[in-house]
Amino acid sequence: MQPDDDFFRTVLRHVSEPLSVLEPSAGSYRCVFINDAMFALTGTTVNECVGKLLEAYYPPDALARTVPFLDQAITSRAPVVVEETIHTPRGDFLSVIHLTPVFNDDGGCRCIISIIHDITERRRAERALHVSEDRYRSVIEALEEGISLLDADGVIQTSNASAARILGLRTDQITGTTSFDPLWRVIGEDGAPLPPDVYPTVRTRLTGQPLSNVVFGIEKPDGTVAWLNTNTTPLFHPGETTPYAIVASFTDISERRRIMAELREAKEIADAANRAKSEFLTNMSHELRTPLHAIIGFAELLRDDIVEEEEERHRCLSDIHASAEHLLSLINDILDLS
Repeated sequence: MQPDDDFFRTVLRHVSEPLSVLEPSAGSYRCVFINDAMFALTGTTVNECVGKLLEAYYPPDALARTVPFLDQAITSRAPVVVEETIHTPRGDFLSVIHLTPVFNDDGGCRCIISIIHDITERRRAERALHVSEDRYRSVIEALEEGISLLDADGVIQTSNASAARILGLRTDQITGTTSFDPLWRVIGEDGAPLPPDVYPTVRTRLTGQPLSNVVFGIEKPDGTVAWLNTNTTPLFHPGETTPYAIVASFTDISERRRIMAELREAKEIADAANRAKSEFLTNMSHELRTPLHAIIGFAELLRDDIVEEEEERHRCLSDIHASAEHLLSLINDILDLS
């Protein structure tokens, strides 16, 4: 930099990011300017670096890494971005270094401006976010419940392994499809085809309202039908009313429906058996009691009309009457218990 650049020196000195200016010199690079932020970062003084070649104050390993990028900036005539760990008296930190070449009118490189951005906290936050995402992804993958994420256009962006298992597909076959894809043949609980515009994901996307416990069937590639109990939840950006994504969660209730159907069938069979038993008992009550009542009635008439000298016949009719009364009592008890 020349003496007439004092104004720019003043501006650069007060830039908040660490900044230095390097000039090509005899196959190397000479430091011609360092701002206050760079002094504070490195702990160096003007005498230690300004006016000196990089070899004079750069550690050999750092020099070996840096010079090729400086050469690249000149050769490509374009800025070069380098990610580097910088060692300072304050400790090590991760940085992004922007190397921007400045050229003279004749095309020669006048200097390279180096600006350092401390990205230590950003990288730490990114790593923490990555760990958090991995943790939640692991939880979602471990769920027995199928999970799919759809974007604002209804395109499935990702699904967990359970979703693929329930639908009888691979995750890559699901990704990129929409509710209107011919891949899906959806039926309602009545067995009739379900129009796509009433699918829960479509309704939530259009209305912005969540839906719960929506039951429908999807025909799988093997021809069987998976019955799903589905919930949909819209996701919104702050202050917006149109969802930018939809989360669909679904459970395979096919086995539950099969068991419930078997229970209903068993109940219908039991009800029919009970009705048949009731009809049988009603008929039996009539068929058994009617002749017994006749036997008892006629026995009473005959017994009461017998004169005293017919004592033996009287005794026999009394036995018939008593036996019939006893048999009627037993039949009544049996029919009442049934």
